[in-house]
Amino acid sequence: MEACNKKVTLTFSQGKVIQYQEQSNLAFLLLVKSQRAEEPLDLEELMKYPLMPVPPSLGTPDGFFSKTNKAALLHYILQDTTPKDLPYPKDALFIQDGMALLHVLTNLPPTWGNMPTTTRKPYDFKIFLTNDDNKKQLCQLLLRVWSDQQAASRLERTEMAVLIVEGRAHQLLSSNGKVEVRELPTIYSNQEETDTRVVLYLHHAAAFGYKNAVVRTPDTDIFVILLYHAHAIKLTIYLDTGGEDCTSAFKGKGKVGPLKNLEKNPKFHRAFSQLGDNWNVKPEVLKQLEQFTCLIYGESRESSVDVVRAKLLRKMVGEDDKLTAKSKVDLARLPPCYDALKPHVQRVNHRVVLYKRADESILEKPNPYDEEQGWMRSDGVLRPEDEEEEEFDSDDSIENDD
Repeated sequence: MEACNKKVTLTFSQGKVIQYQEQSNLAFLLLVKSQRAEEPLDLEELMKYPLMPVPPSLGTPDGFFSKTNKAALLHYILQDTTPKDLPYPKDALFIQDGMALLHVLTNLPPTWGNMPTTTRKPYDFKIFLTNDDNKKQLCQLLLRVWSDQQAASRLERTEMAVLIVEGRAHQLLSSNGKVEVRELPTIYSNQEETDTRVVLYLHHAAAFGYKNAVVRTPDTDIFVILLYHAHAIKLTIYLDTGGEDCTSAFKGKGKVGPLKNLEKNPKFHRAFSQLGDNWNVKPEVLKQLEQFTCLIYGESRESSVDVVRAKLLRKMVGEDDKLTAKSKVDLARLPPCYDALKPHVQRVNHRVVLYKRADESILEKPNPYDEEQGWMRSDGVLRPEDEEEEEFDSDDSIENDD
């Protein structure tokens, strides 16, 4: 039980640090108890349930997704294909992922320039950027700074400068020491993220007559989106990447390993290519992705994650041994059950639809918490649908009676 019995340290945005016992400890003891009853519960049936409020293969007990470095996927795809020192054309348009740039800034000044009301730098800038309202206000502040006449000399060095805030494009023109701001309604979009809006910006760059564009971002998602849309964009795109980029993944599986499995098993290619074609996942696609999940957990002959969960649990315990509190079991090494995998696939599909439709400036889309989108809304907060809200009564006790 050592793998399940550990403490986790969390740091909240207020700087408060707490420690708590992982819920997998309790889930494991319940599992042991279920096998000690006069009529033990069937393990295959038990493995159809998550056993914990947050499936350990998908997230942490506090509700955050398990993360892995997405940049490793980018490096794997680009190995042996891209020259290291590829020069950019001098006439290229540069598109900078502004929020990514803010995240890597160091040695910031104590105030934000000579504003009418001096705005002081937050004590912890990275924590400040985790709040959406803070990011919106900061972007509005940057627009005010670049619209000020003090920015005129810098703007004169550029052929054209456009600052996009909350989906609205503002062209900044400098003349005789003054800055004029013009809104460009043709670039407006209700796409919520920069990831997808970059495609629209590139289309507009081509319309303005540019032949080349450089996209500066550490975000692997933008690279993947551009791979999908590049054939329809009438200019040459240069991608300037760097830094780490993390996203959710099955715990311990990473990104490169599953991609290698996909390369070796072309029978799954069609299912992956159909992700994002519609807002709802087709049953046959879901079934194929379930089988692929079995594959990345080492059970290529199985098609049910619930069956794989039971098989892997028995391997951890020992085929001929009984499950006890001393058994070396790590529930995070099991794949999610089907009831948790399905909303996970639905969440992925929702995002991929947005990626595939990144060339649409005005996009009609369901809410993430609508049916079959993989999310739910609780007290105004968006949460993964596979999270259970039920909690154990603190007065209940389970003895570890070896």
